Parts: sequence; C-alpha cells; structure tokens
Amino acid sequence: MVVGEGSSGFDIYGQFIADQVEAEDIRKTSIESRAGVVITTSGAIITLLFGLAAVVTAQDNYVPPASMRGELKAAVLLFALAIGVAVLINLPLPYRNVKPGSLRAAIDSFWDDDTSTASMRTAATHVKLLYRAQMLNQIKGYALLLALSLEAGAVAFVALAVQEILLQGTFAG
Repeated sequence: MVVGEGSSGFDIYGQFIADQVEAEDIRKTSIESRAGVVITTSGAIITLLFGLAAVVTAQDNYVPPASMRGELKAAVLLFALAIGVAVLINLPLPYRNVKPGSLRAAIDSFWDDDTSTASMRTAATHVKLLYRAQMLNQIKGYALLLALSLEAGAVAFVALAVQEILLQGTFAG
C-alpha cells in the first residue's frame, strides 16, 4: 500500500506498525542465521584442532608444551560453549501469534465494527506482537553476542597455542 496525501491516520500508523512487526521478523531470522554460522565455524575449527592434534602427536619425537595443552583445552571448551549458546538461540521461543480461535471470536464479535474501531483493534494487536518480538529478539541478540565472544576467546587461545608451537619448538632432539 502506498501511503500518501489523502491517507487516513490508520493508513499511516497501521502501515508503520505493520512495517515494524515485519522488521522484527527479519531481525529474528538474521540473528538465528548468524547463530548457525557460529555453530558451523566453531564445529569446523574444533574438527581441525582434533585433526591437527592427531597428525602432530603421531610423530615419534613430539613433546607438546604444557601451556599449549591448557590453551587448546580452553579453546575447545570455549568453542563448545559457543556452539551451546548458538543452539539455544535457535530454540523456538514463545513469540506471540494471533491464534485462529481469537480470530474466529473477533469475526463473531467485531465484524460489524466501523473502520476506525476495526483499525484500532488491529493496530493494538500488532503492537502486542511487536512488543513481544522485540523483547525476545533482544534476548537472542545478547545471546548471539555471548556466542560470538566465546568463539573469539577460543580463537585467541588457538592463536596462543600456535604461537607456543612456533616459538618454543615441539620436537625433542
């Protein structure tokens, strides 16, 4: 709908409210897809770490620095926590939706309402949906920030472990 000159208050406010509800749906999808990226990248890096550990430790003269073992354990733990938080982000939360029974009751009770009353009831319902969506998306957003922070911490521990390998040498003579 194009809102412009000659539009009623409902046309303008109703469209604005509907746009906000749609924006929250898009935000939810975006947060959940980024959580999926955290799961994928963390899982891939953990897999690479285990592969690298298997190759390196298979060498006869390999002596891992003690600090490196701790750093890699911390990295794996942080990656696992990041994955756990990201999985929680994708759990279905109780976003409010209009229930078919409520719509049926509204048709039975309010079908003959004038345009202004019907517009106001519809807008009020959209605002309730918007409030709940914003609240739950904010929770998911903070959880995503936590997952990304855990992942960044894990990457830092991996970098420290690699630095240990490169600076201290890992092979006994």
